[in-house]
Amino acid sequence: MEKNGGSAARVTRTALVAAAYVTVTVVLTPFLSFNALQLRVSEILVLLCFYNKDYRVALTAGCVLANAFGPFGAIDAVVGGAATGLSVALTARAGNVWLASLPPVVFNSLFVGFELTYLLNGFEGAAPNAPFYVNALFVAAGELIVVTLVGAPLFGFVLSKNRVFMRIIGAKTP
Repeated sequence: MEKNGGSAARVTRTALVAAAYVTVTVVLTPFLSFNALQLRVSEILVLLCFYNKDYRVALTAGCVLANAFGPFGAIDAVVGGAATGLSVALTARAGNVWLASLPPVVFNSLFVGFELTYLLNGFEGAAPNAPFYVNALFVAAGELIVVTLVGAPLFGFVLSKNRVFMRIIGAKTP
């Protein structure tokens, strides 16, 4: 049997994380999740990939599903899903939780900034006629606040010290 609970436990954890991402994004904080300045609370979950790379699929799928149910639909599912996929791939390889918090800031600012500027210009929630750098800066600010300023300390100082939490998430030694 695998150290972290076997494949059934891994599949269950993966499904729960994907569902948590969708629920927090779409149900609990939709007013924060789909604007130019996004304070998407569910993005804190991307830091789970730093402790267990198995969550890359869960978080990418969760983002795709959440965005598909959001106001921008398929466009946001593809663009946001790509940004999250790249983010979590690098987050899983980071040397510490602070570095792990930076890929979501960079990739979301670039991808979602592009999306808001060139694909969604004129949609409600997107800043009308804002240049790319403004949209990218707003998205980066939201990600920086949520993932780096809130998420990294939460994981780095609180959750990583909790053995029960680390066992539940199937954490591997970073």
